[in-house]
Amino acid sequence: MEILKNIVLALHIIGVASLLGGVLVQIPAMRTGKARVIPAILHGAWVMLATGLLLVGLQYPLGHSVDNAKIAVKLVILIAILVIALVYRKRSTLASWVLPVLGVLTVANIVIATVWKPYTEPRRPGRVSARPVARRPSRSRRCRPRAPAARTRAAPRSSAPTTPPRRPRSRP
Repeated sequence: MEILKNIVLALHIIGVASLLGGVLVQIPAMRTGKARVIPAILHGAWVMLATGLLLVGLQYPLGHSVDNAKIAVKLVILIAILVIALVYRKRSTLASWVLPVLGVLTVANIVIATVWKPYTEPRRPGRVSARPVARRPSRSRRCRPRAPAARTRAAPRSSAPTTPPRRPRSRP
């Protein structure tokens, strides 16, 4: 399952590269006023959408948690990219803002994917956390505290236990 996730992730990155590459290829044409939404932009956006949904869907069987807020923001940005690209795909000349907005939204999506990490509250002593923490057994009244170590050289410890074995309690 992990291999499948990595393959889908590689396809997702290829989709990002296609979308951003399509925008960058159109920069010289944008300067002359002949820029268009090329198929690489549309195909990259569709590949990003399909593989992004697959990546989120593959997290659940793998037992990973998903940051739903991050995924929602990335999805809204990608839908905006798709809508702009679909509206302007058939036009022979584009408005001057279309390609820069597609590029900025793509870069914003990349930054969100890499920088946005889920917030975890720092642990404070004495505070109950959401997940159980392995702790040492507490000292009860039955346990005897260890004697303080002498400052001189201590005698080697024997393998025999220092406390007598406990007897089972009799039931009334």
